[in-house]
Amino acid sequence: MEKVKLLLNGLVSDQSTQILTKSKIKAVASRLEFSESASNMILLAASEIMTNQLKYSLGAGIVQIWEHKKPDHCLDIFGYDMGPGIKNISKAMVDGFSTSNTLGHGLGTIMRASDIFEIYTKTTKKDNKDIWKGTAVWCRFYPKKNQAPKAYPKTGVFIRALNDDIYNGDFINFEFNDNNLVWLHIDGVGHGKNASLSGVIANKIPIGKLEPEKTIADLNKNLYGKKMANGVSIFLDNSGNFLYSGCGNVLIKILSPEGKQKSVLLKNRTLGEADMQMKSYRGKIDPGNLIMTISDGISQSFDFSHYPGLLTKHPQMTAYLLGNLFSRRNDDKSLFIVKHDKEQI
Repeated sequence: MEKVKLLLNGLVSDQSTQILTKSKIKAVASRLEFSESASNMILLAASEIMTNQLKYSLGAGIVQIWEHKKPDHCLDIFGYDMGPGIKNISKAMVDGFSTSNTLGHGLGTIMRASDIFEIYTKTTKKDNKDIWKGTAVWCRFYPKKNQAPKAYPKTGVFIRALNDDIYNGDFINFEFNDNNLVWLHIDGVGHGKNASLSGVIANKIPIGKLEPEKTIADLNKNLYGKKMANGVSIFLDNSGNFLYSGCGNVLIKILSPEGKQKSVLLKNRTLGEADMQMKSYRGKIDPGNLIMTISDGISQSFDFSHYPGLLTKHPQMTAYLLGNLFSRRNDDKSLFIVKHDKEQI
């Protein structure tokens, strides 16, 4: 059922995390049938990320390993720290540049080793409400050599259970069809095993064959008398037109690359209630804009003026950074981001 799974979350404060991370990577790479040379590239990238964190972030770095099964099966390494940030990214990407009297091959090595690579950094905090400065690095690896990403809309997913439990009340599913995208994002009431039952039921709905209104109506019917949930289904075509239907506290945000945001509120009801009539509503976004759906396990108070340029990055980088920085400690958390453009992922 899991389309995205966090395999490891480690604090990089000493070399013990490096040993554990490398061991996990070897096991996962073997399971996903990466070649030996590809596995070595993943290990090299992860090692460089952690080495940089030990050098510059003074024990305040995190490294994560994620497995994605959609849109293509792949492995992600994501690292972020609370260090000083990088003042000049262009110089830092050049082999031989270093601020610590080392060889300075780290960032260039990570970029060359990865199938997809992105970096985001901040050197200052704007005000006392700005909670982060530092550097975030994301790299993606595909098991098949030279595996070319398909021309889908770019997507980003973050989903994590309370205390990284095996049961997650939040659930995200998405399907592509001729560069159109449909997704279902629900938040089961509460957390733990009972809350996760709504996701088990939602996973059986063929969202790629149904309009959002029908998807939500079917989910509402199947949840009646069982466990309640909040949720939304959205269909986005390749012209930026979208249909959405849902209810509860899963919020829709429309975002511009500059950070302007508009919230779309859903009906204040809960899926699983009797006699609830569902409707679809229409919207449209411009090229370069994004749609985000977000559960209440993530604080929705982020101010994108604190993160200049973040929304011009790949949505997966944005999803990882926002998800990690703004997750609430007392709930399951999830967000899904889609960027409307014609580029490949």
